[in-house]
Amino acid sequence: MIRVLALVLPLLATAPGEREWTESPHRATIYLNFYGAILEPGNNAALDQAPCIDQTLAYPGFPQSQQQAMALVQVFESLLEPFGIHVVWEERPPAHLPYAMVMIGGKAEDFGLGSGILGLACEIDCGDSWWRDVTYSFAGGKDVTMAGQVAVHEAAHAWGLDHIDDENCIMYPVASSVKRSWATECTPYNTSTGEIECQAAHDEICGEGAGKQNSYAELMAIFGPSGPDEEPPDAMILEPEDGEVLEPDEPFTIEVEVTDNHQGFGWKLEILEAEWEQVAYDQETTFEVTLPEGTYTLHVEAIDHDHNVGEDSITLHVGTEADGTGTDTATDTGAGAELADPVASCACDTGGRNVPQAWSLWLLACVALCPRRSPGHPRAIVMR
Repeated sequence: MIRVLALVLPLLATAPGEREWTESPHRATIYLNFYGAILEPGNNAALDQAPCIDQTLAYPGFPQSQQQAMALVQVFESLLEPFGIHVVWEERPPAHLPYAMVMIGGKAEDFGLGSGILGLACEIDCGDSWWRDVTYSFAGGKDVTMAGQVAVHEAAHAWGLDHIDDENCIMYPVASSVKRSWATECTPYNTSTGEIECQAAHDEICGEGAGKQNSYAELMAIFGPSGPDEEPPDAMILEPEDGEVLEPDEPFTIEVEVTDNHQGFGWKLEILEAEWEQVAYDQETTFEVTLPEGTYTLHVEAIDHDHNVGEDSITLHVGTEADGTGTDTATDTGAGAELADPVASCACDTGGRNVPQAWSLWLLACVALCPRRSPGHPRAIVMR
């Protein structure tokens, strides 16, 4: 993942005998989508792209009541409360804010899996290297404690957590409706469902070759502690200069600089008169553009996870002087603006399975469904 001109937090302290995480934390937002969506292949939550599919999929919404949905949200929020992660569900975040998404609803059969699967994540994303992962929770049952824990378990795989061998913990591969928590000590792996994908990352906390994962410490290292952020990002257009005159229909470069006190923020570039915008999905800071003759307003907007906004605007004259010399200014000419689309990355996922009314135990098992984007294999939660 590219980290562009971001001011970072100090490295987190670790417990005695444990090691220091080598990356600085970034804040995050995760969107619980209870409404369903028309999904396309890929892995960008803002574009309704999702892994583990090779064609358009009409993904249904949450099949239970609003009351049950809110109870699931409470379980999800309570487990993530210590970390710098915002949980939203009522309204989708803006596209230029990097956010992950858990699709709540649907069924395993939509992915060619058995009816016992509770959830799905297409690969484990070590250290949360891609901020726009999509995972699935097939939470059709009525036990909201289990449903909420399944959704968190799936999201955690997309943040790089593997299975551990403690039945009281969220990342244990056999689950029930019993309330669980994060492991706060280095806990041995559970390899009953497959290999450990992010061992190098876990070693950063527990020591090289320890064969253990401290789920709480790793999430804290990745996201930092929760807390308000009142400082907006800084955004500036470096090139071209305000008021610059350019040749029409000739490519030119727009360069922006964006910084913030926390990593994890996002930004977009707009050309207002052309009704054109480009979200920096891959954290681009340079954009190649061609414009027809006219006067244009360039606007860059950066946003953080507390929805603080920083912005900057300049005026460009393309084939016309500031005093009006030349042809009429462009007020509705969007067709001439050109820019290559960003490259979409593939994401990470783990799986789950629907259980009978007795809500007996389910077991996580590996299923290879999607090519890797970062080290990892798809996983599915199945009933035993």
